[in-house]
Amino acid sequence: MTKTFLGIFSGVLLLVFFIWTSDISEMLKHLSESNFYILIPGLVCYFLSLWLRTIRWKYLLGTKHDLKNKTLFPIVVIGYMANNILPLRAGEFIRSYLLSQKSSIKLTTGIGTIFVERIMDALALIFLVITMSFFIPISNIINHFETLTKINSLILILIFSVPFVMIFILLLVASFLPKLTINFVEFSSKFLPDRISKIYLELFRQFFDGFKYLNNRKVLTITLILSVPIWVLEGLLFYFVCVSIGIDHNFESNIYLIESSIMITGIVNLGAAIPITPGGIGLFEIIARETMILIPYSNTSRSEAAAFAGMTHALLIIPIVILGQIYLWKNGMSIKNIKKSEQGSKN
Repeated sequence: MTKTFLGIFSGVLLLVFFIWTSDISEMLKHLSESNFYILIPGLVCYFLSLWLRTIRWKYLLGTKHDLKNKTLFPIVVIGYMANNILPLRAGEFIRSYLLSQKSSIKLTTGIGTIFVERIMDALALIFLVITMSFFIPISNIINHFETLTKINSLILILIFSVPFVMIFILLLVASFLPKLTINFVEFSSKFLPDRISKIYLELFRQFFDGFKYLNNRKVLTITLILSVPIWVLEGLLFYFVCVSIGIDHNFESNIYLIESSIMITGIVNLGAAIPITPGGIGLFEIIARETMILIPYSNTSRSEAAAFAGMTHALLIIPIVILGQIYLWKNGMSIKNIKKSEQGSKN
């Protein structure tokens, strides 16, 4: 309860700061003048990215479970819905729990595969930001966030890149050298009390099962490749929001706007990866607005950037929450009941 309150409170504070530092009347004017029909292909791109996430997850879970995409897709949607309304990415646990109810896959194994997903997402975002930086100068953006956070720009880059790369390398080592990894874990468990040691070993074995397919080159290659178009498709949602609001006229070309949209997608999602607030509310808006303002050669006003940030985040949250709720109603479930059942299964 305390964690939930703190998450919501943090989100409210950040959202208030976003509103306080935006010209709301101008922002609402831009939103009211938007062409909402242009958002339809953007939403199609977003849901296609969710379908690709489903396919990627299926590969990580392994072919032996014979899970259908149509079975996994509602679970993915419900998980993302829960992430948008609950703090600390509780949707990841809810997704794993629903998977365990629909299959023989253990909850901790599901969590392991989702953990791998998050690392792959981060690597794909880093790759896209680096790739787009060849076309878009980002020194101003980095310097601005250095001033805003009072953290050296090099340290900022290291914070949002090195940990993900190192964790992925460790996962690969663990996957290709399973016996050595298990021996190390068993050795480290000797320093724990017997009861805790047994739980520790059992949880590790189940969690380890979630990323054992990383030693399969085909699975590793496919899942890494899929991670890039997943974020490119989400970047296209950002692009269509820009066109809808009329921000596209601020850019020198349509190609440059697409490149900028992908760049903003990468920076925003890396920056909002820390699960401070439910769905990144407040934090997402601030980073998206500031990044849009700082994109070179765009001449986007603060009110236009605020409208872009608010509309984009609303489109990432509201449709998925509605669809997730429909899936829950269809199966006679609710988030509250799932959380209760999940806690009961842990006990």
